[in-house]
Amino acid sequence: MEIWTLPGVSDLSIAVFSLRLVRSAIVFWVPNFFVQKVGYDTYKAQVALSIYKIGHLFGCIGLGWMARKETVLIQSLILLGIGTLGFVIFWLTISWGFLWSINLLAMVGFAIGGPTAALSASFAVSLGELDGWKSGGAVVGVVSGFGGFGEVFERAVVTFVIETYGWNSMFILLTNLLCFSAFLVNRAHFATSNKLMNGRQYVI
Repeated sequence: MEIWTLPGVSDLSIAVFSLRLVRSAIVFWVPNFFVQKVGYDTYKAQVALSIYKIGHLFGCIGLGWMARKETVLIQSLILLGIGTLGFVIFWLTISWGFLWSINLLAMVGFAIGGPTAALSASFAVSLGELDGWKSGGAVVGVVSGFGGFGEVFERAVVTFVIETYGWNSMFILLTNLLCFSAFLVNRAHFATSNKLMNGRQYVI
């Protein structure tokens, strides 16, 4: 409980929960959406899923390579803004063709992958070591553990939303979750920015 009360920990834990729910929901929902709603064959649906996963992987690598602990929250916030915009455009332009859609999915995957990986691992360690707390491992455990519940509940949430409100309702849900994650990352930034800047000699 003491770890949870450290500046930024609760915000990041809930943000990672939301991001992992979104990430897993897209993996489960998009192929079915492409086949059952848009009318693509299974092969195209799986190609789209693979492109999304590749984008996600490059996002993890890219932000992990470029980020410093004093800037990673701002970089994550920018990526989440790009990802949210890309997802909304994907929603509104789904009829523009398969190649257009998978390029947007790659962008969304990149924008979600970077923050999810950085916030739940390397940045969590840095956060746990502010002011000599020496709680890096504990913070990683809390943020990653709480965030993991997003993957646990993802399928139940997706199934309930689709069966109750229809396929397009998933766009609304996931867009709101991305916006909520960005809000929490912004809160964590304001809660920790001064301390992170003062300790900028430590690199993620």
